Amino acid sequence: MDNLSVNEGKRKSLMEKVNQIPGIGLVMAMGSGISLATGGLTVKLVDSLSGIEIAVARSLVTCVLVFIFILFQRESFMPPSGERFPLLMRSVTGCIALIFSFSAIKLIPLGDSQSIVFSSPVFVSILGCLILKEPCGIVQIFSVFMAIGGIFLISRPSFIFPSNDVTLVSTSSNRTLGLTFALCSCLGASFTFICMRRLPKTPASVVVFWYSTFCVVAGTIVSFTNGTFTLPETLHDYGLLLLCGLTGLFGQGILTLALKIENAGPVSLARSIEIVMAFIYQVTILGESVSIYSGIGAIVLGIGVITVGLHKWYLSDPQQFNSIFCCKKKSNTTVNTFSNQT
Repeated sequence: MDNLSVNEGKRKSLMEKVNQIPGIGLVMAMGSGISLATGGLTVKLVDSLSGIEIAVARSLVTCVLVFIFILFQRESFMPPSGERFPLLMRSVTGCIALIFSFSAIKLIPLGDSQSIVFSSPVFVSILGCLILKEPCGIVQIFSVFMAIGGIFLISRPSFIFPSNDVTLVSTSSNRTLGLTFALCSCLGASFTFICMRRLPKTPASVVVFWYSTFCVVAGTIVSFTNGTFTLPETLHDYGLLLLCGLTGLFGQGILTLALKIENAGPVSLARSIEIVMAFIYQVTILGESVSIYSGIGAIVLGIGVITVGLHKWYLSDPQQFNSIFCCKKKSNTTVNTFSNQT
């Protein structure tokens, strides 16, 4: 017992030191976005496997590492009795989101897929209104319209945009399928966030463990059923799969720490760098051009996500929000100075 209390004291003192670093929560959130975008890049670079097999490989790496972490922390693998069904639903929706996301990356440009999947916070706010009976106002409605407009520009339906104005990396049928996968991933991620709100007592490591385990089992079954299961062909692919698993775990881990240090609003704003990095990787490493419609659509989507983030920030800490964006402190100082002079 004494050793456990000493270890807990050391962890608390370490977190207190980390919290004292200015802007460390936002830096962690940006690091999470860069890490997850890098994971998406590895999916694109592995040619010998489909999105399902890559999702299984990433989940396997995460499962093993988190299993070791839980044993080291001496935590229970079982969630509280009242949170087992929400944990199951979180695992199911998270698995759907991951598999569809990786499958979409295989079919459409990296920037397009990541932009659509990243718009999930917008739909989370709407699902929160419909399922959790949270208040719904003009901010939620505006962000949804922006998200729909951004997705419309990225998808570029052929009945509006002529085919000669669209630069496609894959065939038209593959692009339609990839966009559908990206939308399904976005909706799956949205339901995942709703399920996470029902897991306040379950440790994050336990949630990630069971989610990863479910992805390994379900993904393997689906892969065998489709007859597409195969092993990587080269050591290079094995290395990319390991990197995919490590970047995914690292991105989720530092995002969890960022949310413990900083409010959800600023964190979601800082994480928007994931879209920027996806387009940078697409141009510099993958050598794929970016359509002007995709660029504008990503900006419109980003405005919707940023609106939701700013709204969350205002609701969680209105005093800090006003001091930064409304210059409230400066105006008070000016008034005091003027009154003293008169």
